[in-house]
Amino acid sequence: MWCAHNLYDQVGKLKGVELYVAAGAGDLVENLANRAARLAGLGIPVRTHFYRGGHDHASWRREPHRAYPMLTRAIGAP
Repeated sequence: MWCAHNLYDQVGKLKGVELYVAAGAGDLVENLANRAARLAGLGIPVRTHFYRGGHDHASWRREPHRAYPMLTRAIGAP
C-alpha cells in the first residue's frame, strides 16, 4: 500500500512535475536531502529548503510563502 502511494516509489510518474521539499533539522532532513538529490539526478526539478527548527506552527506559516511562486506557476496563475 505504501509503495503504491509514495511519490518516491512512483518516481517514473514525476517527469515534468516540479517538487518543493521543506523540512526542519533532524534525521529526516538528511533522508529527504538524499531523496531530493536522487530525484534531481533523474531530471525531476526539486526545490528544497532545509532549515533549523522543527515541525511547528512557525514553519508551517513560513513554507507556503516560500513555495507560493512555484505553486502559482503550477496552476497557471498570473
